[in-house]
Amino acid sequence: RKEMKQIRYGIIGTGNTVGIARNHIRGLKPCEDMVLTAIYDIDRGQAEKTYEECGLDQVTICGSREELFSKVDAVGICLPNYLHVENAIAAFREFETAAESCE
Repeated sequence: RKEMKQIRYGIIGTGNTVGIARNHIRGLKPCEDMVLTAIYDIDRGQAEKTYEECGLDQVTICGSREELFSKVDAVGICLPNYLHVENAIAAFREFETAAESCE
């Protein structure tokens, strides 16, 4: 089997409106081929709270969406639905391959 590099994953939006970011974080923990690398929230305090409460010692808290994009291969958009389009378009422009999924 060919050795695959780990996919560096980032999360935009760490607010706790519905807790979706925390679900992504929990879901990533058992993954061997994907690792959470960076998080970003427009409210840095919220990102710091998620960082502390979820034990994200190896994760970078980014100061902008663009900084997050520079550190990851894939991104989860954990924002209210009305903000998905703007952020998905930014991700499509940044990455060669992108997919958007709305819950």
